[in-house]
Amino acid sequence: MAILVLQLCSRRGSAADERYMATTMPVATWMPFTTRSLVSSILLCGLLHASASGCCIDATQDAAANTVGSAEPPAKPLAKPLGTGTTPDENTALDGFLAARAWLDADALPALDAQAAQIELPATNAVCVLLRLNGRLVGVGEDATGDRLMLRRATGRAVVKALGDETIRSVRATLGDKVTARLSLEIELAGEPTPLLGRTIADAAARIVPGRDGIAVRRGETIVRAFPSRLIASDNADRPDGTIAALLVDAGLPAKDLNQYADTDRVSLARFATIRLRESSPGGAPEVITRGGRAIELVEITPNATMRMAIQLTTRLAGQLVAAPKSEQPHEKPHEKPQDAHSVDAQHADTRLLGTLNPTADRYDPPFADARQSALAALALAYAARAPQFPEALATQARNDAQRLIRSIALLPDADRPATVDSVCALALCASSVADEDLRAQLAARVRTQIAAHTSIDPAVSPVPAAFAAAASAALGADGNAAEAARIARAILAAFHDRPGTLLQTALPLALLARQSALEPACAAEIRATIASLAEQLAAQQIGADPLAFEGMPADLVGGLFPPSGPRMRVDSECLRHAAAFAFAFPKTAATGAATGAAKAPAALSLATRRSLRFLAQHTADDPWVGGFRHPEALRGLVRASLATDDCPPEPTIYGLLLAVAALEQS
Repeated sequence: MAILVLQLCSRRGSAADERYMATTMPVATWMPFTTRSLVSSILLCGLLHASASGCCIDATQDAAANTVGSAEPPAKPLAKPLGTGTTPDENTALDGFLAARAWLDADALPALDAQAAQIELPATNAVCVLLRLNGRLVGVGEDATGDRLMLRRATGRAVVKALGDETIRSVRATLGDKVTARLSLEIELAGEPTPLLGRTIADAAARIVPGRDGIAVRRGETIVRAFPSRLIASDNADRPDGTIAALLVDAGLPAKDLNQYADTDRVSLARFATIRLRESSPGGAPEVITRGGRAIELVEITPNATMRMAIQLTTRLAGQLVAAPKSEQPHEKPHEKPQDAHSVDAQHADTRLLGTLNPTADRYDPPFADARQSALAALALAYAARAPQFPEALATQARNDAQRLIRSIALLPDADRPATVDSVCALALCASSVADEDLRAQLAARVRTQIAAHTSIDPAVSPVPAAFAAAASAALGADGNAAEAARIARAILAAFHDRPGTLLQTALPLALLARQSALEPACAAEIRATIASLAEQLAAQQIGADPLAFEGMPADLVGGLFPPSGPRMRVDSECLRHAAAFAFAFPKTAATGAATGAAKAPAALSLATRRSLRFLAQHTADDPWVGGFRHPEALRGLVRASLATDDCPPEPTIYGLLLAVAALEQS
């Protein structure tokens, strides 16, 4: 039996009027109190106008349909035959958005039997409404009945959930009416579902475009859905296999794989396209939102755009540095950073690189980057400082930031410094041309120790030393030990000539080694020839290189590289590392083979680099996508791990900066 809760609503919009109307609302959880031997529960949802009394009753009815403890569970919509995937257009979405926005601004939903509640939404099978307060999701409502009341019901359910939020209850108690006018709105309209094939959950999930496709499970005559907007808002879009498994359970089925269900279960999967409209703030202009913002066109990637991108990424990466004295506790809030590393008081404190930003949770987790990530950041800043197109002030800041990071890393205990860290720090110190002989000598000694531990490269033992030795040889090459650097580089090329996957992981340090003027020209040419071969092999895997081969791929993935294994749609920013390696291996002088020891760059390298830059721009957090989070300024300009997740680890921004700086050299 449902537990009845009294929802108190003002009939005149004033608490002083002392005349209230009470309606019952079933809830799943309740707080009892005893009076006159009766156990009751009261939930004060705030005050509404007298004209909104019908709205309150209807919203309460909507809540009852969505409540676990309800005596009558919500009726699931009948499943229609799967069709060709018709999607609502922007005009339809805009009509729905404006209607819902007007209801929120008036703080009153029309009664279900009112003409104003009936909104025609052509080609729409289901509706999802999301409400946010200062970027924080506070209410979600869905409806898939297929009639003209879908938007009204979905909005009502979202409002009821929002009114249950503790912060909103507090605001309403303080300010009275119009609290819903303070909520920002997002609506998503689902089109007709199309069959999703797959013998197993993994097979079906591999065909999903995470963050773009909605997922549906049909069981008999009912269907349950997962909207992309909700998956993204809960940071679950990157696991379509988990979503399918959860939907199967929601449909009342036992947890098992697709091929284990009997024919009598009548189970099938579908996916559906949607259109999303969202405003960044209440009353703001609604914009069409996709998982990565608008799809950036390749023609937009010009030399000027590349320079702006490099400057933005340099500034953003430098902004991720904070002063973190040992006495200071780790700081996790992105909008309340620790002391700025560039402040006067912080010049002698340890400099730390912030960790992975999760904008959905509004925190850095972990709060700080590890030593390897920090060393890579120092390397990227050091090379950025050498870009002749940069303003002098920015170049100086990048150079100083790189040195501060290296000094802080050098203070870490050996247990916190993997073997590659010292090599990368040595490379960064050489690239920044900082005259710090003590630090240079300290790093050189540790690098020599590392080199001595890898006198031979044995792929049968472990491929990992290849990357270590490549970074170390690059550091030694910069320090003038050309013979030792050439020996290690040739040993790596010989040991892994038939293992392109391992060579690919070593491509960036090898490319940096080939740039060292102290390295013998013949060895530099061998390295570049190997990298050119890798680039040519990967050219066929770059999305957009052959339109026919990648037919049906999302436009926002153009420029990415397919991962060695896994679903076709799971392209992430790891490929930026390889793109940076290819671009660094062939600076402008080497592109034509004019430089001593330079191998000619692959003919398609220039266009491949442009596609990679397009991919980088697509993954860089920007408006309007950042408007759906609590603190857009903390997110804007960072590079996302993938379009299927909101997380921004340090590496994508680091490798993105290296790619942009290397591309500047080619322009």
